Amino acid sequence: MTVQRFASRYLQQVAGILLLLAVCGGLACPTVSIGSTEQVKRQAAASENRGKALEGGPWLLQEVNSAIVQLPAGERQPYLLFQRLDGRVTGYSGCNEFFGSYDLKGDMLTFGPLGMTRKFCSDAAGEVEQAFLGVLSKTRGWRVDRQMLLLIDGDHILARLRRERRGAQQ
Repeated sequence: MTVQRFASRYLQQVAGILLLLAVCGGLACPTVSIGSTEQVKRQAAASENRGKALEGGPWLLQEVNSAIVQLPAGERQPYLLFQRLDGRVTGYSGCNEFFGSYDLKGDMLTFGPLGMTRKFCSDAAGEVEQAFLGVLSKTRGWRVDRQMLLLIDGDHILARLRRERRGAQQ
């Protein structure tokens, strides 16, 4: 490194410190630490591994808005199926098939706009569909607890879903 480049970098650092002091008015300013490269890599890997928990088969809707989902005999169970690699979700609402995107960042989960078939449903199937789609629009977080996927908004559990066992029929 030449003396001229060293002096230039030194002056830039001094100017940065002076600017920081001017902005903070001599008070202690908050600092941000991003950690070492290794820490950042570990955090990213942990977040990715958490997202893998959503894979592996459809999640069947068991409870929505604190009510157990009960459909007439012979009706399909509503479900979610996450496709992590492309951030897509597909599912069945109790009446119509749907598809769309989702955004997963650590414990935060949101669903994008959903496209769906337009079959008319009344009675229990229509009610379940409205409740389930309403939950998806309100979801802001998630966690897996005792083999159940919990869709969450703040401290409120919106829905509980159970992973379908391999080889079972939908």
